[in-house]
Amino acid sequence: MAMLLGAARHLARTRDIGGTIVFIFSPADENGSGAKVMVDEGIFSQFPVDAVFGLHNWPGIPVNSFGLRPGPILTGCTNFDIRIIGVGAHAAFLHNGKDPILTGSQIVAALQGIITRNKDPMDTAVLSVTQFNGGQKHSPRYRHVCRHRKGIQTTRRWT
Repeated sequence: MAMLLGAARHLARTRDIGGTIVFIFSPADENGSGAKVMVDEGIFSQFPVDAVFGLHNWPGIPVNSFGLRPGPILTGCTNFDIRIIGVGAHAAFLHNGKDPILTGSQIVAALQGIITRNKDPMDTAVLSVTQFNGGQKHSPRYRHVCRHRKGIQTTRRWT
């Protein structure tokens, strides 16, 4: 936000522009809803523009410089949860149960292949398993609930 305010201040002071510039501050961009909500609510009907340039902090770029390119440069993000409910069994009869931890670990391993085997290697995409929770019990006799939290980041839509 400070970067955009600084640019607006500079342009307002110098008035060295050959047209109209609209500064758009997008709320909630980290959760994927900011710009989309603004577009859905008609921001470009109220403020028509010929082009849009996005600006975002990028740690690691040298001070007093910025990078640009046509098309997307950063990824969008989609999160989803997977819930696996198992069937508990006595330790002596584990074959009578359904182990959500084993199932969950196989799902995590399979998810890693989605990115490497199902998209063009020139497209940017990341799939991360950020949490894996199998509950608090030490005994397999209890019914377990295994939950995964996932994040997918990509520069374009694909299935």
